[in-house]
Amino acid sequence: MKKREIKRTRNITVFAVITITLAVVLTILSILMYLHPRTSKTYTGGDWFLRILPILYLVCGVGILRLKNWARRGIIILAVVYLILFIPATGIILYIMLKSHKIPSFVELGITSGIILFIVYNGLIVWFFNQDPVKKQFQRAAKN
Repeated sequence: MKKREIKRTRNITVFAVITITLAVVLTILSILMYLHPRTSKTYTGGDWFLRILPILYLVCGVGILRLKNWARRGIIILAVVYLILFIPATGIILYIMLKSHKIPSFVELGITSGIILFIVYNGLIVWFFNQDPVKKQFQRAAKN
């Protein structure tokens, strides 16, 4: 008997595509930072996590496209970890910029804006993938 394919909603597809795109961009940036002479010297032992994080997002994004429940759980865990790590870091960066009384450069503003947008995006991931209809769709797909 042929299994009935569960069609994913447009919202799940959008989250998956954005997650995959961001993961690819962050992986490329991580590689470029590692290869750059100035930043490669500043990498410490804990930086392996920051290099692995985009790859984990990529794996979860592909799993979400396939409606795998492990990917739904994984993306929620990654988003929570990201929020725990980067909300305090963003606060510290903003505090230092405000405390120095200097006008931040476009690079600093871009980095800070990117981190803030990623914080919002990860908050949306946690909220969206914990909604009952989304959970049920992944569970139905797991049964098929």
